[in-house]
Formats: sequence, C-alpha cells, structure tokens
Amino acid sequence: MLKRKIKPSGRCIVTFLLSVFCLLLFSVSAYTASDENDLATKIVLFPYRKAVIASRIDSVITRYSYKPGENFAKGASIVKLDSGQYRQILLKAEAALLEAETQLRFSEKVYRRNMGLYQDGALGNQELERSKLDNEIAKSKLLLVRANLKMARINVNFCNITAPFAGKLITKIILEHEFVKTGQPVMEIIDVHKLLAFMHLPSSQINAIKTGAKMKFRIDETGVEHEGTVYEIAGVIDPGSRTFEVKAVLDNKNKSLAPGMSGVLIE
Repeated sequence: MLKRKIKPSGRCIVTFLLSVFCLLLFSVSAYTASDENDLATKIVLFPYRKAVIASRIDSVITRYSYKPGENFAKGASIVKLDSGQYRQILLKAEAALLEAETQLRFSEKVYRRNMGLYQDGALGNQELERSKLDNEIAKSKLLLVRANLKMARINVNFCNITAPFAGKLITKIILEHEFVKTGQPVMEIIDVHKLLAFMHLPSSQINAIKTGAKMKFRIDETGVEHEGTVYEIAGVIDPGSRTFEVKAVLDNKNKSLAPGMSGVLIE
C-alpha cells in the first residue's frame, strides 16, 4: 500500500497551526501573570492632613517665611501681614483702658462719699441714685474698653499666621505685597510626617478588616516595603465596583515617601 505524501502546502498549514497553538499558550500564561498582577490591590498615598489657611483680617502680605516645598514646625510663623494700622488701634485701646479705669475709680469715690452724706442726712436720695448710676455706667464702660483692647490684641496677633501643625507649604494663593481680605484663602499646607494609603478592597472582606490592623505595602517609586495601620474603613460599599474604601496610615518621619506615590498591598 502506497503512503500518501504530505504536500508542501499541507506542511505549511500544519506549521502554521502549531505556531498559533504555541502563541495561544504563551498569551494565556502571560495574561494569567498579568491578571494576577492586576488583581493586586493598588494604593495611592495622600497627605495625612491638609488645610487651606485663610486670613482673619484685612491687610497686605509683607513676607512668606517659607517657600513651597519647605518644611516647617508646628507654631512656626509662615506669613507676616502688615500690622501698622492694627498696632495703632491697640495703642488707642490701651489709652482708653487707662481713661476708663480712672473714671471708674473717681465714680466709686463719689458714690462712697455720697452714701456717707445720705446716711448723715446731708444728701437727698436723688443725688445718691445719680452717683450710683454714674458708677454703674463707669463699670460698663470699663468692660467695653477691656473687650475692645482684647480684640485689638487679637488682631495684631492675626498679622502673624502660624502653622497649626508641622508640615510643608504647598501653594501660595496670595503673594507678597498683595491685599487679602478677611476669610480669603492665603495658602495651602499639608502634613507629610504621616501619609494615608487609600485603597479599595472587595466587599467580601468588609467584616475581616478592622481598625488598627497592620498592613504591608510595596511602593512603586522606591521598591521598598512599608508597614501601615488601618486608620479608617468606609461604612458603605460602592454598588458599582462592589468594593469599599480603606485608609491606612504610614509613618513618614524620614520623608522618604511623598503624596502621589503609588504601590500595592502585600498583606
């Protein structure tokens, strides 16, 4: 019996099919490896705290003590405002206090003297009541002057904007020599001594994650592993993705990490 020879065209087809089969196997293995990597929980780092600081007075910015990106300690003076007019108001308030205290001492002296004359029968009730009223008015005026003095001192202090927490300056919203109104944002600051890792976990794990639990992350930009602690767990599940948000806090005292970096959850 004669054996049928495979034509050259048939060999090409077989070779082609084998090549396609091998390529499919390679693609499946590559897809599986890629899929496993994609299934890793991604994280993004955000500042632990941030704040947009507004002015509490109307004035002109005279100086920034720090440049964007520079670190400062808690309580450090970041911005100086022109305090000239507020210091003049403070001087007037201090002078008004001296006058009010003098008037009160005088009215008390007159009232005590009139009280003695009234008891001796040398002064009528109307004159006594008038001196008593003058004394009460002097007391009220002193309270008002003290309040004005306190506000004047506060306004002078508001000319120096200090840091509510240790961090770094991010943005100068109002520049030097520009006028700023009360309540107008001046700058944006962040706290990077700690960072928050934002991630989304499958809804099936919502009862397994607890506040205070330890987590490990690998940061893409550095390739270094860091440990964090679960800081906040969302109270709801996103119906679209069937995931819930978790925030973990990471220590960053050595400033090796920065907001905006990303990574993956290891465990």
